[in-house]
This record gives sequence, structure tokens and C-alpha cells, in this order.
Amino acid sequence: MEKKASPTVIIMAVVVTLAVIAGIAWMVWASIAPKQADLTADQEIVSHEGHDHADPTKTSAQAAAQAVMGAAYSWQPAHFETPLDGLLGVSDRLTEELAEQMEIAATDPNHVVANEWDTWAKNGDVISAATETTNEEIRDDLSKVTVLVTQNVLTSQGDVTPYSQFEVTVDAVATTGQSKQEMTWLVQRFAITNVIF
Repeated sequence: MEKKASPTVIIMAVVVTLAVIAGIAWMVWASIAPKQADLTADQEIVSHEGHDHADPTKTSAQAAAQAVMGAAYSWQPAHFETPLDGLLGVSDRLTEELAEQMEIAATDPNHVVANEWDTWAKNGDVISAATETTNEEIRDDLSKVTVLVTQNVLTSQGDVTPYSQFEVTVDAVATTGQSKQEMTWLVQRFAITNVIF
């Protein structure tokens, strides 16, 4: 007498088979799809259903200023050696001169860090910076952007504590790529101009 498989066993077999097929398909796709890291800077993956999306942090001085200030003032003390590590992570969005200045400053043993840095590092706290632009003046390929930065401490226990809020004046410069139509905004200099708290 033959034993028939129960409907539950059949359904489980179908689910497992589909999962295996999906896994194989994904592995094949992942092995042949181009990866952003494998491309040169000029070969970004930009195709989306027949139309291209420009990176707004490259084509807008405001977006570039916001992104760079967000990185500059978002800190992970448990993983960063200095507060400048966040800014150095986006050094491709800085002019060459500013990037070099920040690299030198990061190695300066007298570089100023927040008094709470060691406590934040020990506790695994993270400082998150939200940014918004409040003003922009553009003259040809130069832009002066005012960015409002609001920092909050995100504790490892899940608490959010306001830390500081200030305005930063950011000077950005437009650079052109291989074609004159490829314009990228880079941060040339920045300074805190108004501390709110």
C-alpha cells in the first residue's frame, strides 16, 4: 500500500523548490551585474528604465552643502578617531585643497574634540546631524550656502537628546567634467557663523 504525501508536505516541497530557484537566480544575477565599486568615477550606474537620474549632491550647490555638512557633523565616536572622520569620508565632495587641509587637521594631536567624546565612545552613542539650507547666493560658478545643522545624540539605549544647533556658511565651487555640461559642486570652505545652542 502506497502512502500519499499530505498537502502540507507538498506545499513545503514547492516552497523549498521556489526558494532554491530564486537563490540560484539571484546568485547568477549578482555575479554578472555590474557593481558600482568596479566602475570608474565616470561610469556610475545611472540607467533607470530608459532615463537617467543626476546625483543631486553633485548638480546642486545646496544639496552638496547639505550632504557635506551632514557628514561633517554626524559622528560615531566609538568608530571615529576624530570628528573629522565623517568629513574625510566624503572628501570626494571637497575641493582638493580643503580635503588636504582636513587630512592634516585630522592628524593634529591638538585637534579639538567635544568634551563628551570619550563618554559617547564608551557608551556607543552616535551624534546625528540633520541639515537644511536657509539661504543661497550664486554667482557664476561660486555659491555661498547657509546650512542649518541640528545635532542630536542617539544613545545606545534608544534615547534622543538635542546636542547643538548652528548655522554654517558653505562656499561651494562648480567644476566641470569631461563635457562642459557635467557640472559638479564641491565644498571649498565652510565656517560656523551662528551658534543657536
